[in-house]
Amino acid sequence: MSEADNNLTNKQYITFNLGQERYGIELKEGKEILIPPEITRVPHTPAYVKGVINLRGGVITVLDFKDILGIENDQIYEQEDQRIIITNIEGITFGFMVDQMQGILTFANKNIERENNNETNSEFIKGIYTENNKVIPIIDLKRLILSRKEAI
Repeated sequence: MSEADNNLTNKQYITFNLGQERYGIELKEGKEILIPPEITRVPHTPAYVKGVINLRGGVITVLDFKDILGIENDQIYEQEDQRIIITNIEGITFGFMVDQMQGILTFANKNIERENNNETNSEFIKGIYTENNKVIPIIDLKRLILSRKEAI
């Protein structure tokens, strides 16, 4: 597919809030969305590891993306709004906590800026969707997880 053709295609994204900002990941990266069960804290793990959960007999590590991305933990959402998105990147299954789900959106590739000149922890942002008054950073899950692989 040529770059011109690629710019005309659309992709679906799971969108969610972390603090006061909305973020997205590609739909194909999300395997499941859960209401958080009890999370068991694991001693001597980095601050960004919320703990582990039991998911159908398997132990899944739950990460706090707000800590990894440097987002202030402002507690503006109710605990009932929180969700865990389960994903699998290169054979590593994990979950990450989000403050509030926003839904599944379809973005045109032409509206995703690949050059990231913002001040957020940009090494983990692979693009920024912009259209009208919407600005949604797209998280690079693969890069983020591979940089934290030792803790999962």
